[in-house]
Amino acid sequence: MGHDRKEARTGSSGLRVAGAIAVAALLVGVAGCSQEAPTTPVELVQAESFEAVMTEYIVANPTNVFNNHFVYDTEVVGFVDRGETVEVLGKVTGYEWLLIGEGGEPFGYVPISMLSPADLYVP
Repeated sequence: MGHDRKEARTGSSGLRVAGAIAVAALLVGVAGCSQEAPTTPVELVQAESFEAVMTEYIVANPTNVFNNHFVYDTEVVGFVDRGETVEVLGKVTGYEWLLIGEGGEPFGYVPISMLSPADLYVP
């Protein structure tokens, strides 16, 4: 049975890569679509768990901020522009998404791929 699980994991890794590429393409496509927060409040989806993040991040590519760390059923709750420093509240466990906030209050999720560690950021 362990062997079957290994094959399933190995087989799905290609799907994960393809999925990550599809997510990146989707995010690049919507990055400039909405630069204003929605007029009606959107509920922030709570992830199951978070990892601590000690790195300071700066927005490398302008992007929307989302109410969820998934591609599906996600709504735009805001926008961050290139060069902005974001307050990272945590990394969603098992995903390449960060929960960002303002004044310690959760604001929304952004993909790590749209950010740069502050010490590596090139203006």
